[in-house]
Amino acid sequence: MKILIFGFTKLRYMPYMSFYLTGLKNEGHKLHILSWNRDGQDDEQAPEGVVHHNFQRLLEDEIPKIKKIPAFAAYRKHLIGLIKDEKFDFLISLHTLPGVLIYKRLENEYKNRFILDYRDFTYENIKPFAKIIKSLAEASALTFVSSDRFRKYLPDIPKILTSHNIKTEDLQYRADLKFKPSENGKIRVCFWGLIRHEHINLRIIRMLSPDDRFELHYYGREQETARKLKVFCRENSVKNVFFHGQYSGEDKYKIAENTDIIHNMYDNGSTEEIALGNKHYDGLLFYLPQICFKGSYMGFLAEKYGIGISLNPYEEGFANKLWEYYNSLDKEVFIKACDKRLLEIMQEYEKGVRAVKAALPS
Repeated sequence: MKILIFGFTKLRYMPYMSFYLTGLKNEGHKLHILSWNRDGQDDEQAPEGVVHHNFQRLLEDEIPKIKKIPAFAAYRKHLIGLIKDEKFDFLISLHTLPGVLIYKRLENEYKNRFILDYRDFTYENIKPFAKIIKSLAEASALTFVSSDRFRKYLPDIPKILTSHNIKTEDLQYRADLKFKPSENGKIRVCFWGLIRHEHINLRIIRMLSPDDRFELHYYGREQETARKLKVFCRENSVKNVFFHGQYSGEDKYKIAENTDIIHNMYDNGSTEEIALGNKHYDGLLFYLPQICFKGSYMGFLAEKYGIGISLNPYEEGFANKLWEYYNSLDKEVFIKACDKRLLEIMQEYEKGVRAVKAALPS
């Protein structure tokens, strides 16, 4: 069977494709992946045995949405052309937005022959967009949600399952990354990924940078928000805050070794409020507590499972609460909590892999 997995960013930023490759790569299928290189920089190699189609057009993530329309129209044209030329038997949309771009084709030509991966909250507050997503879920062979909070935007049907963005190959590094304190005794609070959400990060910088008990580190792509944060730090002679730039997948293990607490905070009211992001899993894999925004879904899970703390940096005493949390952490209890949560996730992960195999037409 000829299968296309299509996303709308670089391979480096689509680690969740490994969930589908796990279930399909040894089944004799001809696998193709479409990615979108938006920054013109080198990308990771496609997995062995997978045909890689690379759409290239420069586009920053943090520009107004209306300015993105021409680039997305070009991507849509490229995607439709690829589907016509290659005549795929089955499609997997690694996000709702690429699926919405070709929703008529999916519903009319690929009904029950595609998987919709509901990865992030985007334009669901726009009624026509939300209606299309519901229709796609009903027409799909399977729909996966990366956060159970996304289910409220979907019909209540059995073929909607939960997926987890975890790379199984990372499991081999777990035992080596248990609590390696910094040489200077400071608590290293680290963020990795695309640096966004200027207001909350400015607040965290203001709260932690004057406090010599902490260091704040940012690893990842630097666009408009990161540039503004760096200007603020430079103009205000901020100390204890460090920007390290973009990193590769392999670099993350070294970053984890130099982390005490994962910065997993996003402003409430943002699209991440109901999301379940990559760093939730990184904390479990690398035995790192995470700090989340009070009231967010990730904050709820962090406290439910004992794998982190939810705080509001806009409230007084933020730094002291974070310090007290970390220094009162029972490391053995925390390790067991990570193991328990990870076991639950892996059971659901394997259930999803089996469902993907079963969803393919015979």
